[in-house]
Amino acid sequence: MPQSAGLDPTSRATSRITPFTGGESPEKVPISTRPSTLEGACAAAHTAAATPASRREAYFASAKEPVVCPVYRRDELGAGATIVGPGLIQEHGTTTVLFSSDRCTVADSGELIITVAGA
Repeated sequence: MPQSAGLDPTSRATSRITPFTGGESPEKVPISTRPSTLEGACAAAHTAAATPASRREAYFASAKEPVVCPVYRRDELGAGATIVGPGLIQEHGTTTVLFSSDRCTVADSGELIITVAGA
């Protein structure tokens, strides 16, 4: 391209997209077998044991009486980890709140599956 057009000939972007057109589906690798790249993750992160990182007061049913509840780091919860509320699961950009008797299980894919108590 001519530089007179105001464009820098050295700035160019190229991308390649491979569409999925059917047949065999792309391989899904369970989170429990993926290598961890998250800072602070440890070998225990891929077990069913969910260990709170800390505890803090949070307000649930009453704005006058806080409840001391466990706080879990999302990047330390591995596949199969189970948490029964009340509790807080913190990660960059969001906090998941578990009310009393709610049940959260981490799926093999890494999703949080929450069963709401009384639902």
